[in-house]
Amino acid sequence: ADAKAAGVSDQTIQEALPQMVFDKSIIHQDGAQAHFQQSFLEFATKRIKGRLNPGKSKLKQYGQLLQQVENQYGVPPEVLLALWGLETDYR
Repeated sequence: ADAKAAGVSDQTIQEALPQMVFDKSIIHQDGAQAHFQQSFLEFATKRIKGRLNPGKSKLKQYGQLLQQVENQYGVPPEVLLALWGLETDYR
């Protein structure tokens, strides 16, 4: 239903469906990640420290581009920078 709502064709869904398997071990592995064992405050404190100054620097460096992205897609620069920092440490 989610795929169809996202515009995936019925043919593609029917071709892919037999290949899909619910794997409980993946769900378990996902939930067992260390960062899910912490409170949000613990998680956020560890992730924010050391990323604020690089984030500010990237905002200055890419501010115009990030503003264009916000204008086109509605995603604020701060959100993009936060995700970029969390996922890559701005690399």
